[in-house]
Amino acid sequence: SRIKKFTNFKPKAFIKIDNKTLLEHQLEIYLKSGIEKIAIVTGYKNKLFNKYNLKKFNNNKWKSTNMVFSLTKAKSWLKSFNCIVSYSDILFDKKIILDLLKSKTQLELPYNLNWKKNWKLRYKRPLEDLETFKISKNNYVMEIGKKPKKYKDIEGQFMGIIKFTPKSWKKVNNYLNKIKSRNKNMQMTKLIDNLISNNVLKVKGTPSKSQWFEIDNLNDYRVAKKFYKFD
Repeated sequence: SRIKKFTNFKPKAFIKIDNKTLLEHQLEIYLKSGIEKIAIVTGYKNKLFNKYNLKKFNNNKWKSTNMVFSLTKAKSWLKSFNCIVSYSDILFDKKIILDLLKSKTQLELPYNLNWKKNWKLRYKRPLEDLETFKISKNNYVMEIGKKPKKYKDIEGQFMGIIKFTPKSWKKVNNYLNKIKSRNKNMQMTKLIDNLISNNVLKVKGTPSKSQWFEIDNLNDYRVAKKFYKFD
């Protein structure tokens, strides 16, 4: 709803930058990283994705649910394979994915060390839009997704990319089943913070200075179009 110029007729994944959709940019990165088993979780205007020869999981309750509920639609893969999950409205560098592929941690997410520079391009008052991100000395996430009071509450930025192993997904799924009545509208950062605070799982962070842009509104689109450099 924040970028209706593009999304009145198509999902955000179909926004084009450099003559390719965001989805096509992501697919290219995954294939270049050696990942060939790829699925997408659809919802809004799901039939537009039919042209892609990929496994599809559909959330037909997309109007009344959020991203965690959509993620559970792919649980048959999440419980069977190591899975890298990425939001559909981001552009990112291949190195981020290659680093995750090397990891043997149960649950891991890359975090952006260039967040302040990135957000100053996007917003005049970044602190009003950012969320807390606190990391331990050995790179485990301690807090994520809350409203920051000062810049010191932000030691990085979640990039909308996360790696699950079947072992970690089993723990996540068990937790979601316990809070079933509350998980339909849960954001991903809220889920991660709950997993940490309830000692369900440790969440490892991977620091990154690689390119990353999120397209959440028209200004984000202009910034990504101007500054993102493609291979």
